[in-house]
Amino acid sequence: MWSAKLNVTNVTDKKYADSLYRGFYIPGASRSVQLTVKAMF
Repeated sequence: MWSAKLNVTNVTDKKYADSLYRGFYIPGASRSVQLTVKAMF
């Protein structure tokens, strides 16, 4: 038996502020794609 899982984060690759501090910000993560395949015997 096989199974697959696809996770996509920030599909449109937009820039956004992950955290805000006085005078600056920490940008959020860019687009990320993760594919996981499992095989069970």
